[in-house]
Amino acid sequence: KYDLSREELEDFFLYGAKPAIKKYDLPEQELEQIEYHGDVLSNEERKTLNLKTLVPRSSYITARHELGYNFGGNHFLEFHSIEKIVDATRAAALNLHEGQIMLFYHGGGGHASYHLGRYFARREKNTAREKAILFILKFLFHFTSWEGIKNFRMRWHAYFSRIPFPETPVDSPEGKRLFQSIKIGLNYGYAFRVALLRRINDALPKGSVSFVRDAAHNSITEEEHEGGEVIVHRQDAMRVFPDKPVMIMGLNNTLAYIGMG
Repeated sequence: KYDLSREELEDFFLYGAKPAIKKYDLPEQELEQIEYHGDVLSNEERKTLNLKTLVPRSSYITARHELGYNFGGNHFLEFHSIEKIVDATRAAALNLHEGQIMLFYHGGGGHASYHLGRYFARREKNTAREKAILFILKFLFHFTSWEGIKNFRMRWHAYFSRIPFPETPVDSPEGKRLFQSIKIGLNYGYAFRVALLRRINDALPKGSVSFVRDAAHNSITEEEHEGGEVIVHRQDAMRVFPDKPVMIMGLNNTLAYIGMG
C-alpha cells in the first residue's frame, strides 16, 4: 500500500510532500512542519519542466517502491526521551514536555534521489564495476536525443569529466536542467519521508506520531541573502529558519538537542 503508480511518482516529483500527505492519509497540517512545505518548485518551473529528460528509467522502476525505508549505512531511526526543557514557552508552542518520547531519523532521499545524484554528477564513491555500468547508462540517458547531441560538450563537462567541481552556468539550458534535477530530487525526498511517517504510525498501536520538523540535510537551493540572489549548497546541514525547530543530533554517548531558529 506504500508503493506508487507511475502517475503518483510523477506527482511526487512535481509537487513533493502534498500528494504524499493525501496518498498516505495524513493531516494536511503536517505540511507546516516540513521545510518549504515539502515543495521547492514554483508553478512557473512546473510548466517548463520535462520529466522525460530528467528522470532515468532506473528511477521510474525503483523509485515507486520501498518508500520510507532505507536505513543502511549511517542512517537511523531512534527513540529519544526529552530529559530537560530550557525554554518552556517555546516548548509548549511545539507541544513538547519532559519525559515525552520522540523519534529522530536520518534517512536517504530514496531511490530516485540516489539515481538522480549519480546520473547528474560523477560520483567517486562508486566501485569500478558500478562506474563502468553507470557510464553506459548515463551516456545513453544524456546523449540519445537531439538536445543531448546539441549540448554534448556541456553535458560531458558537467557529468563525465574528472574535474573535481565542474562549473555549469545556472542560466544556461544545461544549468537549468541540472537545477531541475536537484529540485525534483528534493521534492521526492520530502514525499519519501512522509511515507516514513505513515509507516511509523501504522507500526504503533494508536498511530499518534506527527512531525515536529522535517528537513533535508543535503540540498542546493536558490535563496536571497543581503539583498542578492545566491545558490547555497548545504552538505550534512539543515537550513535554519526563524522560529522553526532545528534538530542537532548526538551520538551514541552524547545528547541530541532541539533548538529554535
